Amino acid sequence: MKKFLIGFIFISVFFAALLYNYMSDESHKLYNEAVKLYDEQKYFEAHEKVKEAMDKNMLNRKAILLKSKLYEIVTGEENYQEASRLYEEAVNLAMKGNGEQARVNIVRSLELLDKVPSTAPSKEKADKLIERIARDAEPLLSKAPDVAYRRAKSFYEQGNYRRAYENLVRLPALSPEGRAMKSSAAYKAGLDVYTSIKDLPDISNAEIYDAIYWFEQVESGQPDYMDATEKINELRARLN
Repeated sequence: MKKFLIGFIFISVFFAALLYNYMSDESHKLYNEAVKLYDEQKYFEAHEKVKEAMDKNMLNRKAILLKSKLYEIVTGEENYQEASRLYEEAVNLAMKGNGEQARVNIVRSLELLDKVPSTAPSKEKADKLIERIARDAEPLLSKAPDVAYRRAKSFYEQGNYRRAYENLVRLPALSPEGRAMKSSAAYKAGLDVYTSIKDLPDISNAEIYDAIYWFEQVESGQPDYMDATEKINELRARLN
């Protein structure tokens, strides 16, 4: 029995050694393929290949070192790509008058650009984008409130009162004319819902709350405030 056990252990060790050697050979083969891709500047493909090499043999020291180098490069490239996307989105947001979200995007974009390492191929482009943001961001953001107001006025004149209100509510400050338009847009948005449900025998609470929400946005002192308040009371009485 003892001889059998010794023989079994010897065979197990032998096959384990064979398996390790096979996996090690596979790992080195994959590592060499990763090096070739790295030399060709195919960094994302090289990173995936070196991860495969480590899956075969996590003790492959050459693969460990290359993976560390590639991870820094790949992460830097991803940061640059995401930063570029966020800034372009910020430009579009500012041109639509949404300066607040545009500013958030710009700050996040700069944070990502700062994380692009010198080893990343996009480092030079990242530095140029930082310069572009420093030059263009504030002038762009300063135009956002005026753009939002003009868009709101256009929506209001078209009868799209919800969109008009959404653009006006984004603005940090409004003139008396702007505040009057915001209240009027809210009142008319509520009136659209109110008119569509007032004669219905059976209406849902969701529809009632929708109308109430808009009427509640009408500011005290505005021409439609008293009528909006009366309609809020009327609608609350119809809640189930």
